[in-house]
Amino acid sequence: MSKANPLPHITSLEEIWARHGYRLERVQQPMGAPRRNVYAPDGQIVLADTDSDEETEYLQQHGMLPSSD
Repeated sequence: MSKANPLPHITSLEEIWARHGYRLERVQQPMGAPRRNVYAPDGQIVLADTDSDEETEYLQQHGMLPSSD
């Protein structure tokens, strides 16, 4: 049985970042999926060369996404 989305009105990590004023920059990889840099509203980089698991962890640690526990 799948868990219900804790934020059914949120459809993607990109949307969560945008709602909090963060900016995403795609980083192309020679092979595999592109990764991203994440910038805080003040322009400071908070995650570099990140993937969705790292982004989710950051969002949860900073109270922008409820934990799935």
